[in-house]
Amino acid sequence: MEPVTLTSIAKRAWEILDEESPEHHRLAEAAFEAVFVTINVGRETVTPSRPPSEAGPKLHLTTTPATLLAIVDGEQTLVEALKSGQLDGLGSPAAISAAEQAMTVFVHGLARAPSGPSLLDALRQWKREHDSCPR
Repeated sequence: MEPVTLTSIAKRAWEILDEESPEHHRLAEAAFEAVFVTINVGRETVTPSRPPSEAGPKLHLTTTPATLLAIVDGEQTLVEALKSGQLDGLGSPAAISAAEQAMTVFVHGLARAPSGPSLLDALRQWKREHDSCPR
């Protein structure tokens, strides 16, 4: 069995959306086409969006496992995490807004998928194993 990584969790999240909530999968894909996002957490980098085919807004985020989980759990928004300094971001206001919209659609779709809770459990376990990761 391969180790659980943030990348493997993100990959599984897209699979769950495709299999269990196709409408949210379509909406999330469309939303992430509007912005290219990279998220660095410790030594891992995930990219929920595909590389843009043309120049468009880009957002590079760096955070901790705890902050990432708080955003996914809905305890704070992307913008709140940026304002509080729990999340470092490099990108335009338009990129931040587009990324927040895309991530909201993505997370809402997962929350409605039957396998969503088990994926969230995997993310929580990953967070516990990586709590000491610096940004």
